[in-house]
Amino acid sequence: MRQKNRTKQEEGINAYLLKNCNEDILKQTVVDVLNKGICFDNKTLSIIQKNKSSSKNQVDDNIFLTKREMELLNQIFHEYSMKDIANKLNISVSTLETHKTNLLAKTKTRNTHELIIYAIKSGLLDINILLH
Repeated sequence: MRQKNRTKQEEGINAYLLKNCNEDILKQTVVDVLNKGICFDNKTLSIIQKNKSSSKNQVDDNIFLTKREMELLNQIFHEYSMKDIANKLNISVSTLETHKTNLLAKTKTRNTHELIIYAIKSGLLDINILLH
């Protein structure tokens, strides 16, 4: 079982759901993952942010992100596709992929899921501001 879980983490997790979520949230999450590739439930994100100080994972407070990297991080949080983000920021998808690669390297994360969780725990993203 552990090997199977490790493999899923290496592939990247595309969504988080609370085990007591209702059927509508489950269905919407599946649709969002199929259409956007990723989905974060607001309730789950709130729990992550509330627990950020008690996390066992260390975050680096000295990370500096460029304005463009912060724009990308915000767009990823809002679940836009890379193509949509590139169009919105008026840059090519390949340039955007370079920014994403830099973001992953700076935060020492392996995928979008880890990046978003890291950004919330480190305070780079404040979901209370982003969701309102």
